Amino acid sequence: PMSVYFPIPLFEWCGFGQLPVSVVRASGVLLLLGLLCAASGTFTRLALTVSWIAFFFFYGTVLGFEKPEPNALSFYTYHYNNVVFFILLILSAAPGIGVWGVDAVRKRGWAEVSGFWRQATVPTVPTWPLTLIKLTLALAYFGAGFTKLLSSGVWWADGYTLQAYFLMKHLQEGAWPGYCLAQSYWGCVIASLGTLALELTFLVVPFLRSNSPLMWGYVCAGLGFHLMIAVTMS
Repeated sequence: PMSVYFPIPLFEWCGFGQLPVSVVRASGVLLLLGLLCAASGTFTRLALTVSWIAFFFFYGTVLGFEKPEPNALSFYTYHYNNVVFFILLILSAAPGIGVWGVDAVRKRGWAEVSGFWRQATVPTVPTWPLTLIKLTLALAYFGAGFTKLLSSGVWWADGYTLQAYFLMKHLQEGAWPGYCLAQSYWGCVIASLGTLALELTFLVVPFLRSNSPLMWGYVCAGLGFHLMIAVTMS
């Protein structure tokens, strides 16, 4: 009751105000059920479609309560989980999404499904959904780096910016590792340059072979990047 709600831009464009609590609660339940069904391969395409619709209403409302300012001052909206919406949308349209799991047993029977993996040549499905997901992630990373350059130029990597973020998170969350790292100016410069390099070059990932050393380098760098954020900023 003490929270302030400002609708996210997409809610405003669609003409939605603050949704009733019952609608938000129902969206959360549908999202959970949809994800569980999709994970087990039960009515997979329908479950994924329900999931991305429910995700939009549920997390769209959550983000509205987290907007720091009304749109008259800033359109900034927290975006820590928005990529999930796009991935669920892509998967809901992917060919062959119901080839495995409960759907496969329901349509072809257990005997046929169990023999599916013993075939000399396993039937394949198109790879464009996976490529499109990689491209979505690449655009998210590149967008993060591009907006840094757009707002601050290369001076975003001056070390002081990252020091400020570390100290802010220490005050907000009590993140001691970030506070310790903030004491090293050159450490913050190196981390800033590494962040920009990772984000701005991530666009090459959709075009790399899955088993190439460079691909695995980006996988390790991405996982390490988010692990460091979790450790230093809680």
